[in-house]
Amino acid sequence: MQNNVYEEANLPTQAYAEAPNTQLPAQNLNEPRQPQDHLPSREERLEKAQKNFSEVPGSQYMVPFRKIKGSDQMRIINRLRKLMPEGTDAEEFDASEMDLDDFADFVDYLADNWTVDKEGFESFTSGSGGMVRTLELAMAFADELGKDMP
Repeated sequence: MQNNVYEEANLPTQAYAEAPNTQLPAQNLNEPRQPQDHLPSREERLEKAQKNFSEVPGSQYMVPFRKIKGSDQMRIINRLRKLMPEGTDAEEFDASEMDLDDFADFVDYLADNWTVDKEGFESFTSGSGGMVRTLELAMAFADELGKDMP
């Protein structure tokens, strides 16, 4: 059986190459192919998804981070860690795995101790969609505090 030049070069069949108004793509067969789609790493996806805390809706109601002592930051993070299921890594944590009653207590702790405008915070987290806004704000607040932790 005779080797087909097109098959050896890994090019389309001769019939395709000889079709009217069709040109073979110009490529150097000696160079490695480059991927067309780059799938971002987990770190790249997380970095892109990570908003600046000041961009999170409701962040204006929270005490600025520069005013929260390190010991209080540890208390906030520790309270959140207690809500995580046993054996869960903080990086793999999914808020849907939490007991919402316990998380509500965490949110009340934040509202009582770490808001600059408690009435505004309660208004922001009330009504239709309030639970989702509350989850996003509380998690973003805790994430920002814990992002530089080892």
